[in-house]
Amino acid sequence: MRAMPAPAVVRLCLATALVLGASTFLSGQTPTYDLILKNGRVVDGTGSAWFRADVAIAGDTIARIAPVIDAPARRVIDVAGQIVAPGFLDTHTHARRGIRENPTAAN
Repeated sequence: MRAMPAPAVVRLCLATALVLGASTFLSGQTPTYDLILKNGRVVDGTGSAWFRADVAIAGDTIARIAPVIDAPARRVIDVAGQIVAPGFLDTHTHARRGIRENPTAAN
């Protein structure tokens, strides 16, 4: 098999990118979410048992938690087998004073 000349490879790559970009544009599927964590073991902090679900994030907000989220997202990460604790805040600090004397927990 003969190798393609470099300009032909570049044209082929550009054409492929154009077709893929156009199909996304024409489908009208603007990403609904910035991030979707798929197949996580959700621990919600209520004391209930964990449950398997997808977690969708838009901006800095947990937008949806559901058994399956099929909406488009900028990034999708399969977290199968991993714990997802949406909204968990770790208040652990190494501040020398207590939280009452140092409410911002600055170190």
